[in-house]
Amino acid sequence: MFLTICGHKEVQRNVGLRFGQTQETVNHKFFEVLRATDLLACDYIKTPTTQELRGVVRYHLSQFESGPPPRNKQELFNRYYAFLYYIIERTFRVWKKK
Repeated sequence: MFLTICGHKEVQRNVGLRFGQTQETVNHKFFEVLRATDLLACDYIKTPTTQELRGVVRYHLSQFESGPPPRNKQELFNRYYAFLYYIIERTFRVWKKK
């Protein structure tokens, strides 16, 4: 019954008529299987995190040195910004030593 409702987009009333059950029984069994599926999903299915859904954007210079080239405009900007930040920091360190 659960697969018929989910897979074929059948309403519970039609499923009850097809399987010879009341609509209340179909509703009860549907949500019982749905709860069990939810519990299994928590244990066995790895859902993507928000960061994985959005796509990981690199920000630090070390991430660009060891990885592939920038994939989009934002990563290209971040690469140049990180490199410029590194140059400025290095310049100030040299000046402080003098």
